[in-house]
Amino acid sequence: MDYTIRRALAEDINSALNLALKVFIEFEMPDYEAGALNNFKNDFINNFEYKERFISGNNFMFVAYDKNSIIGMICERGNGHIPMLFVDGNYHRKGIATALMKEMIIALKSQGFKIITLNSSPYGVPFYEHFGFKSTDNVKHMSGFIFTPMQYIIKNEKEKMLNGELYRVDEELTKERNQAQQLTFEYNQTSPLETDKRRKILEELLGSIGENVTIEAGFRYDYGKNISIGNNVFINFNLVALDCNKITIGDDVMIAPNVGIYTATHTVSPEIRKQALEYAEPITICNGVWIGGGVSILPGVTIGENSVIGAGSVVTKDIPPNVVACGNPCKVVKEIDE
Repeated sequence: MDYTIRRALAEDINSALNLALKVFIEFEMPDYEAGALNNFKNDFINNFEYKERFISGNNFMFVAYDKNSIIGMICERGNGHIPMLFVDGNYHRKGIATALMKEMIIALKSQGFKIITLNSSPYGVPFYEHFGFKSTDNVKHMSGFIFTPMQYIIKNEKEKMLNGELYRVDEELTKERNQAQQLTFEYNQTSPLETDKRRKILEELLGSIGENVTIEAGFRYDYGKNISIGNNVFINFNLVALDCNKITIGDDVMIAPNVGIYTATHTVSPEIRKQALEYAEPITICNGVWIGGGVSILPGVTIGENSVIGAGSVVTKDIPPNVVACGNPCKVVKEIDE
């Protein structure tokens, strides 16, 4: 749907607060105790000093507009605390609350805030958790309100990527990926006899690398620095390792040709994908594992020690240690008892 978000003008303030009151009564008041409504009005809606902070521009307020009507609002107290985020009930689940929160985070980040706090109603907790807020205390009862104290730690895109959160590839990540791809290109142009040169490139490219490691030409990485490889590892031709999150390869591991190790993934929501947001989950290949040719290992998987993955398998879930597993999806077919 078409809507616009902007920083609230002086003439927006009353309409935004009236919307907040309407949504509060409709969706949050049923969870609260007697007295909460009057306290909400006194603290926010009818508080002249509070309004003046937004009119003067001392505190941030953003509003979402559909044509000439305000359909959403968010504001903060000047200390990184968000007391209100409300969206008209007719516009729920259209991404408006998320868009408002993103604008507020950008604004607070520009002011040097590293932590954003709020007190969530029972109704709002799932949304805030999905956005990345974490509860900092048990549920509180105060002045008729029932709320959960929560906080959001502002991270850069790389930090979010490595933490398994939704992120967007920015200039920093693009630069790191370009550097890794250049090193990968150089490695793939080397002669098999240039062992010292290959080792030097791998030490610069990867997060860590053990002794007696062979990686045949044709491999492709995203960043390289998120990959750690143990001792006595052989990786055959054409490995693709999308290391948007950590890839850990233990000691004594063998990886056959044309294997894909994919930490990168996307949500099933088309609206989130359209925003170029993605996330990644770490993959661990434990000591002594043998990965057959053409295997795909999907985000979040751990393959236990000494296990064997049959050629062509698609590994969607954790594989226990000391088993043979194969298929799509990959399943255990027998235990290794030798």
